[in-house]
Amino acid sequence: VVLGQADHGQFGGETLFLTSRESQLSWPKRANAYRVTEPIDALFVASDGVMDDFLPPFGQLAPLFDAVAPLARGPVPEEQLLEWLAYERRSSFDDRTLVAIVQQPADVQ
Repeated sequence: VVLGQADHGQFGGETLFLTSRESQLSWPKRANAYRVTEPIDALFVASDGVMDDFLPPFGQLAPLFDAVAPLARGPVPEEQLLEWLAYERRSSFDDRTLVAIVQQPADVQ
């Protein structure tokens, strides 16, 4: 489930800085609270460099979760995630940032 709306600028590749006046004035419209009633397996916060490759029309979210969740549960998740973020994909040229919070299975402590 995508919880937020993407920013769109006047030009392709435009950056909207979180500290800009425009961003600061729009925080009331950007801040959302969600009540989660079902257990969640993972929460991802990602830049467009990742999400553009996995949202329609280019793909789906399931392959993103399928690729990243096992890495996050691995012995050195930060290294494995950095390695994964260097993936090659035609027409994918934007920078990539991804924060992944993944629930550990109950049998792993």
